[in-house]
Amino acid sequence: GQVATITSVQTALLIAAGALLLGIPLTRRFAVGQAEGADLSAANAWPVAPALSEGQSQDRPALVSVEYQVASSQTEAFLKALQAFALERRRDGATAWSIHESVETPGTWIETFQLPSWLEHLEQHKRVTHQDMAAQEAVRAFDTREGGPVVRHYVAPPRI
Repeated sequence: GQVATITSVQTALLIAAGALLLGIPLTRRFAVGQAEGADLSAANAWPVAPALSEGQSQDRPALVSVEYQVASSQTEAFLKALQAFALERRRDGATAWSIHESVETPGTWIETFQLPSWLEHLEQHKRVTHQDMAAQEAVRAFDTREGGPVVRHYVAPPRI
């Protein structure tokens, strides 16, 4: 805008085109990776999601909670691993994600993520890759219970 004001629109466009041409050789030097080393094949490792009751619509919004019990000495590392894993949750369809610690029982953490529909959550199960499973196992390793984290599923009530 400044160049066009001082000179002309044509001159400003010529300068911009020249800068773009000069920039082309520089872009080869800064190639963006495409996760070449990541194993993005389907893992099919999540357990089958529970079935909805007969008559329940699959288009209702869904919420999934995962409860972790974490030793206080591991809190910082757990949260760091979980923040990285949250990106996978969002990539695979979650529209919201959060983590909270219990006030009554310190060390008990609840991760929640929301999906636009129950059907979308079922699709999320299919999208889990081996790379995702490695990140999830890193988070699960912090849970001190023998059975691991507790997963619960919820759907919103039908629209009235």
